Amino acid sequence: MAMTKLERGAMLVLLLSVAILVGCGGRTTEGPPDLTTGDPRCAACGMAVADPKFAAAIRTTGGEIAAYDAIECLVRDLRSRTGDRAPAEIWLADLPTGELQPAARMTVVLADFPSPMGGGYAAFLSPQTAADEARRRSGVSGALAQFVDGTLRRPGSG
Repeated sequence: MAMTKLERGAMLVLLLSVAILVGCGGRTTEGPPDLTTGDPRCAACGMAVADPKFAAAIRTTGGEIAAYDAIECLVRDLRSRTGDRAPAEIWLADLPTGELQPAARMTVVLADFPSPMGGGYAAFLSPQTAADEARRRSGVSGALAQFVDGTLRRPGSG
């Protein structure tokens, strides 16, 4: 059965639409990056992102993805990121699951956690779990921004 010009045109439009959708499929500009594939390196210290429970990531206003092997590296790096390097989105790993979550939904605890760089930071999606861990480990808990701006520090550090 031969196709008419109209049917061929419709088929061409359909095929082009599918090709465009498939071509765009693997690339996203929303949500956290996948730090489990490839060899992601910490933007602050250069170490491999080896323990996903302590990882963090940002997407800059310029569209760059930066990974961090530890929250302490992120905290230090955020203090100097401005302009196109400033974060548009920030994600922290939930310690119990290792899943990256928006930083605004997370509670950060600074205590004696065995983080990759030894800074002792961990993040929790559950505020109650964070409060319990901070109390149990004699640490402090709060929003990421409080650690970045220095409002919260390690107990006894001044």
